Order: sequence, then structure tokens, then C-alpha cells
Amino acid sequence: MNKVDIIQIDQNSGNPVIETHEYRDVLQKEQTLNHKEVFDYFSTVDKNPHKVDEMLNNLFYQPAMENAYRVSRIEPEDVNRFIAQVLKLPEIDKRNLINDFYASYANAASAKDGFVSGLSSISGQKEWDALGENLTRYPNLKHLQWKLENDKALEQPAPEKIGLGKKIMRWFEKKNIDTKGIKNIAAGVVATVILTPAALKILQMTADKDNAKIAKTAQKAPQNTNQDMSKAYDMNKNVRS
Repeated sequence: MNKVDIIQIDQNSGNPVIETHEYRDVLQKEQTLNHKEVFDYFSTVDKNPHKVDEMLNNLFYQPAMENAYRVSRIEPEDVNRFIAQVLKLPEIDKRNLINDFYASYANAASAKDGFVSGLSSISGQKEWDALGENLTRYPNLKHLQWKLENDKALEQPAPEKIGLGKKIMRWFEKKNIDTKGIKNIAAGVVATVILTPAALKILQMTADKDNAKIAKTAQKAPQNTNQDMSKAYDMNKNVRS
């Protein structure tokens, strides 16, 4: 249903007061934009980039948008959040939306002859209905929803940069290796002279006398060296991936 339900015409402004049904608590009651105002947005947007958000706010909250939201299944309680997300889009995308709105208003104004200050004006039920119908297509709210949902850069923070030291500690946690196991692995790596700087840092975190005991234990139990080397190799392979 694209029909625009006009309750009355405001005697002072000449703007229609529109019944927006379930959207009445979200959208404006009076349609304050006509072809002329939207043409002014369209023709001055390049000179007034700081006003783009204000323009879009005004356009998206007009009562003529009622059917556009309904067709795109944007519920009344979601309208404010939707508009807030739109305003986070890159500047070029927002300017393109101004162009789309202008196309809808210009098409509706040409549905019937009649000019105001040299520009055709939207007037009469036929043209207001034409505006409601055009706004269900331009801007394409369904496509805009898809873009917002898939543009992860709008909401998600940059991925955490993890250093090699953190990767090693996470590898130990994943393998459920306790502090004693960490010391043994570090000692085994020292014995084979393949100690990485990060592994050396872990080894240095322990007391000197602990390291001496670990090294002595490693010498008395050479059968454990191969196992420790295997763990060290596994650790390096997983940490650097």
C-alpha cells in the first residue's frame, strides 16, 4: 500500500499533515519537505558537506517515508537505530543518498503540472501518493540495510596485534602446560641451541638457581630431551603460524 493518508493541509505552511499509522511516534507529523527544498539539498550538498547529516536526518524522518520503511521491513522501533547507522557511512555514500532522495521527489513533482518559483511542486493526492511510491525504491533501503549489516568496519574495532611473547604464553595455556613444564621446555631448547628470543625471555623470568636445577635435571635425564625438543619444535611451529 503506497497511498499517503493526508489528514489535513496546514493553513500556515501549506504542508500536509500525514497519518503514519504505526510509525506515528517516530516520524514527523507534518511533511516539511517538497521538491524545492530537496532540490536545494541536491544542488548545494557539494558546497555544504558539513550539512549532509542534517539533510539526511530531515529526509529520513519525513512522514512520506512511512511506506518505504514498511516495505523494507524496518520496524518503528528500529528506525532511529537505522538512521544513526546511516549517518556513520562514508561521505560519498551519504551524498549519493541525497541524490536518490532528489530523484524520488523530482519524479513525484512531475506527476502533475504545477510550478512554484520555477520548480514543479508536489501537490494533490496523486502526487503525494507518487512520492510515497517513489520513496519505496529510491533510496533502496533494503540494499542500504545489507550494506550496513555487512560493513564490519562501522562497528568492529581493529584486530588486536599479538606479539610473539603473547603467542607463546597462549600456546602454553592451550596445551595446559604448567610453570614447571615451561621451565623444562625452555631448558631443553637451551640444550639444543635453538632458543628463540621470546623463549629466552621466558627462561630469564625464573630465578638463576631454578635454571641451574633445571639444567642439571636435564643432564641427568637425557631421555627426556627428545620429548622436550619435540614440544619446543611444536611450540615454535604453532606460535609463528
